[in-house]
Amino acid sequence: MNTVKIPAKLEAIHLIEKLPDDYSMDEIMGELYFKQQVKQGLQDVEGGRVYSHEQIKNMVVKWRKSSGRI
Repeated sequence: MNTVKIPAKLEAIHLIEKLPDDYSMDEIMGELYFKQQVKQGLQDVEGGRVYSHEQIKNMVVKWRKSSGRI
């Protein structure tokens, strides 16, 4: 994984420069938000902050029971 820390502003500029010229402000913001969420997810994986498939299945069962759906 890339270990070089790029300043957030520069990273955003690079992303925006790659987008089509006719993108709206909302589309640009959506792309920036998506990139940030993916980056956070990858950091969570690296930090071991993840759930197994079995853990998620158990959580869903508990949530459904608590909401009266099972």
